[in-house]
Amino acid sequence: MEWSQVETTAKASGWGTFMATAGSDGRPHVAFIAPAFVDGHIWLATHHSSRKFRNLAANPQVAFHWPVGAEAQVFVRGTVELFTSAEDRHRLWDANMMPYDMHQFFSGPDDPNLVFVEVTPTSASLQRMGGMAAETWKP
Repeated sequence: MEWSQVETTAKASGWGTFMATAGSDGRPHVAFIAPAFVDGHIWLATHHSSRKFRNLAANPQVAFHWPVGAEAQVFVRGTVELFTSAEDRHRLWDANMMPYDMHQFFSGPDDPNLVFVEVTPTSASLQRMGGMAAETWKP
C-alpha cells in the first residue's frame, strides 16, 4: 500500500480524528484533532498549556485512528517533532496548512501558547470491514 492511499482514506473520514499520546508516567490520553497532510507528514497545532503538549514533550510517539464510516478504519503510528520558536510559529502559520481557521484557537503566530506538531509516520494500516486482511504501509 502507498502512503497516498492512507492519506486519501483518512481524509474521507472528515476533517478530524483521534490521536493517542502517553505521558512520562505511561498513562494514555486520547484527543480529538484536526490534522493536515503535507508532503508525507501529518501536522497539527496544539496549546503549550495542554496535556497533549506535555505528553508529546515527554514521549514523542503517537497513534491515530480514523474511523471511515462503516467501511474501513485507518491506523497510523508516528514520531513527533515540536515547533515552539517564534520563527517556526510564523513560518508555519504563514504556510496556512491547517484545515480550519487558526484564529479560532490562537490569537496569531505571536501567541506563545501556539505549538505546531509535525508527525513523521512510521507505520500505517487500513482495515476494511468484513474480515478482510489489513493492508499495511511502512516508509
